[in-house]
Amino acid sequence: MTEAIKTIRRRRGDWIFAAITYVAALLVFLPVIRWIFVQTTTKEQLLHAFVILFGSGALLAYYNQEKLQLRLQHDAYSHGLLLLSFGCIAINHWLALPFLGLMSFCLALAALVRFTFGPRPSPITHALLIAFALFLLLMLTMPQFDWPLRRIAGSWSAWLLGLLGKGAELILITRPEPQLILNVDQRPFVVAPECNGFGIISASILLCLLLSIYRRVSLLDTGLLLIGSVTLAFFANTVRILLIVCLAPHVENYMLMHEVVGALIFYGALALLGWLVIGFGKQPQGSGKTVKQSVTPKITLR
Repeated sequence: MTEAIKTIRRRRGDWIFAAITYVAALLVFLPVIRWIFVQTTTKEQLLHAFVILFGSGALLAYYNQEKLQLRLQHDAYSHGLLLLSFGCIAINHWLALPFLGLMSFCLALAALVRFTFGPRPSPITHALLIAFALFLLLMLTMPQFDWPLRRIAGSWSAWLLGLLGKGAELILITRPEPQLILNVDQRPFVVAPECNGFGIISASILLCLLLSIYRRVSLLDTGLLLIGSVTLAFFANTVRILLIVCLAPHVENYMLMHEVVGALIFYGALALLGWLVIGFGKQPQGSGKTVKQSVTPKITLR
């Protein structure tokens, strides 16, 4: 009876210490969390990438029945991650670099994962942590990629439309604000930020990295798959633009057609990418449903 009481008190103390740890981290990184929330919810491309990342993680966890074991204990590794995180915060206080702020947040998040699940978290948790760090890096660099990606998308589309026998030219308008216009048979199409392909490129990279880490794909194959995912995303975005331009003269509701074509290309390309990456690597040990037949369930991204 005495041992049972001691165990209950020990567990209660662990939960109190865990609550203090989580609340302290929330208070310290509240400005960073608020910035991430605002950027993700106000930019459709980032929101789509975020949903694909954690939606895919949830599907993997569901189909493979991942079991999370709580540890709720700090060790030397988690302490070291926290010290590095606080060091980045101190340096960022003087330099005011957004990259350092996100790095400190990622280090603290890694320390919390180690504190919560121990030195060996589930394969999905490990993969999601790394992919989420890349998501934050993509979020930070998104403004720098906007115009280069728009120019590439417009140039490729104009070239392919020319091969199809359509008179297409790319025009840059600087007033009243910079705009990239794809003029096809005297019909102008604005190459807006949403058309630069960043959404499908970022979602493809994150999905590819998540599945590659989860399935323990070799470093070389992961690099090749990432290159392939970017190539597939560029191709899919160009096809999307071509379809929209070619269908525009034949539909009454342009915006509906625009959204339908965009959604079909977006999720179709990601489903193809997921199917390709699943063929590499191997199923992590300890994951997968326990059924009478030793059959690994297939995952279909929709």
